[in-house]
Amino acid sequence: MLGNLFFAFSPVFCFILFILLLKNNYLKKKIYAIFTKESSFYYFQIIRIIGFFLMFLIPFLIYKKTLFFNLEDLFNLKIELFLLVILFVIPISYLNSKKISDYPEVKILNWNGFKFIVNIMTWGIYLFAYEYLFRGLLFLDLIPNFNLPLIVTLNTLIYCVAHFHKSKKEIIACIPFGILICLVTLNFGNILYAFFIHWIVAINNFIFSNYRYINNNKL
Repeated sequence: MLGNLFFAFSPVFCFILFILLLKNNYLKKKIYAIFTKESSFYYFQIIRIIGFFLMFLIPFLIYKKTLFFNLEDLFNLKIELFLLVILFVIPISYLNSKKISDYPEVKILNWNGFKFIVNIMTWGIYLFAYEYLFRGLLFLDLIPNFNLPLIVTLNTLIYCVAHFHKSKKEIIACIPFGILICLVTLNFGNILYAFFIHWIVAINNFIFSNYRYINNNKL
């Protein structure tokens, strides 16, 4: 049982490798040295692309799993659910933007349309890889072979640990959010809802935290 459980959760090592790279000051200094102007923008775009490779492409090739969704799932998304999420997320993101110090990740003052779109898109590919790993390989793929409460508990625990480098408030928020995302994924049987909900949250945090950051740093 323990051996099977260890193998089942082995994809988490791909995320550990990503975190080690994220916390690697040598890599960060090298990227900042190459892109001397607006370094944080380029650093996080590169980091997210690396995350896509480590959390999606490599596990996909190793474990030869599906994408955990199909085209029919994509065309049958319930738009009203996302509208409810947006109405719920916007005020919370606005309030959190005043309190959470970890955001914005990209700390620049001069945004344009190109940078804005690139930042949102790299968030998208990163979070798709993230949900493929966490709610695909580490959740949907395990349901047939393991007890559901155990999988939800372990998935949420790992999800919380994955945010150890964030604020205490965000780590605590990972508990209800992680459980909710697992239940939504279970209900619809694919990772699309988890991905889009997570992406909506990230976009809102990006917009509101940057608004606060720019206003606080006006000359």
